[in-house]
Amino acid sequence: MGLNGYQIGLQRDDQTVELVTRLRFMTADQVARSLFQGRRRVAARRLQRLVELERLKAQRLGGASGPMVYWAPPRGFSRAVREALAVSELYCRLTETRGPRTELQRFDVEVPHQRIRPDAVIVGAADGKAQAVLLEWDTGSTALERVGQKIPAYEAYAKSGEYRKTGWWKPGLEVAVVMAVPTIRQEPLTELWRRLSAALPPKVVTHNELLRNPWLIWKGELSAGNTRPTVPK
Repeated sequence: MGLNGYQIGLQRDDQTVELVTRLRFMTADQVARSLFQGRRRVAARRLQRLVELERLKAQRLGGASGPMVYWAPPRGFSRAVREALAVSELYCRLTETRGPRTELQRFDVEVPHQRIRPDAVIVGAADGKAQAVLLEWDTGSTALERVGQKIPAYEAYAKSGEYRKTGWWKPGLEVAVVMAVPTIRQEPLTELWRRLSAALPPKVVTHNELLRNPWLIWKGELSAGNTRPTVPK
């Protein structure tokens, strides 16, 4: 026998809590697009029910006119919520723009490494070629000098081969470092990366370009002039 409507609802609730927990923070719109085929009213009702059951927490971002943001306890509302929501939006865009020759295999946030802490580790494949992306999402609020301190850390990480000990790596998987930045910061950060790293040619892409079609990373079709930062296999 198949599941009845009540059981399907409970299953969807579990999926919602799992996804929000995994991505840290999501808006109601992002949840609707990811799990409810864009049906925002249905998603809003289920999210409100999960808040009433204390399985999720909610707060408006930026005052009464801002979007409702959801997260799972015991996590608290964070100052980094805007950055986390941007990463969640990238997850939504990857699922929305996925084609017949693309595959999203993993999307992990808060992945601990000894030398680095990327905002997300994304493993995907396009045209049969798999690649892991270590994503740094720069909101523009951090001084360029501080962002630059991360670049030698990624270079050391690449040389050390520590990524081979992670749960997402597998033999033969290509690994790339991608920094998503506001448009005004693309050129200075690209030049900074070139000066600080010999092993990792810069892949610095604007937020808008990345969100418009994130699969261009896996297809190698991002803006000309950005060379591909791969680490040894």
